[in-house]
Amino acid sequence: MHIRYTPTNAPHALSINVAPISFGLGSADVPIARVTMSQYCNVTPVNRNPMNSNFSRSLLPLLMIAIALPSACTRTPSEARRDAGTSSAATVPPPLQKKGKSTNNGAEVVSANTTLQELERRLLRFIDRLTVPADLDYPQMESALGIKLGPPSDPAYPWRELKDAALADGYALYATHRPTKDGFSRIEIAVTLPDHSDPTRVPTSTCIWEAEALSKALEAMGYTRGGQRPFQGGWLRQHWRAIDGGSQIFSVSLLLYRTNEQSSQKECIYSVKIDGGKP
Repeated sequence: MHIRYTPTNAPHALSINVAPISFGLGSADVPIARVTMSQYCNVTPVNRNPMNSNFSRSLLPLLMIAIALPSACTRTPSEARRDAGTSSAATVPPPLQKKGKSTNNGAEVVSANTTLQELERRLLRFIDRLTVPADLDYPQMESALGIKLGPPSDPAYPWRELKDAALADGYALYATHRPTKDGFSRIEIAVTLPDHSDPTRVPTSTCIWEAEALSKALEAMGYTRGGQRPFQGGWLRQHWRAIDGGSQIFSVSLLLYRTNEQSSQKECIYSVKIDGGKP
């Protein structure tokens, strides 16, 4: 028997010569098995004239062809190469997903997972990078701290603020930004306690930021530590750094309270004010 089949999308047909399968039973040749090759790849039997042959020697080649034909028809060389590429690509691990969004390619947005230590780190980095008045503009502030200020309620007074942004452990963030006529801006970053009490009026043992540690960090950035005076029920400690040959300065004021622990009373920070101008 001569078998001719044409695989789908193949440019040439393939011809295969196979010994027919039949054996004699008495006076007639009776085929014992027939594989319909037209099930696969448009295979067309060319010659069906039966011939007597040895059954055991003819069955094995035909079975091998019947097994090979579906695989040959269903996978063209281009498909095999494409499948090999797909298998290889599947082994490449997917890229890691970012944990959070950022503000204008800056810090990740402040959230209930943001700790006081992380907020302090961002604040100090922002203060350290101040070199010109425009560095106090609100987009730079938003990018450095990972916050989004609300729009001004009145165009005549471009005051922007963020109220009660949740931080880790029940703390909340309050931030304001107000531009000034001399090209600088006035900024305040304040943290409220989980119980929303005022630490300058209600005694507490909780320390938001340690004043002495933050003052030393500012001094390491070139800020000069100034005096300390009473302010709104607590204290205000000022630091400043000269720019433009000493004709202007950046000012950082720490608003303090004291914890009520008699044995180890600490001065702690609940708010930081940043501005600039002439000395």
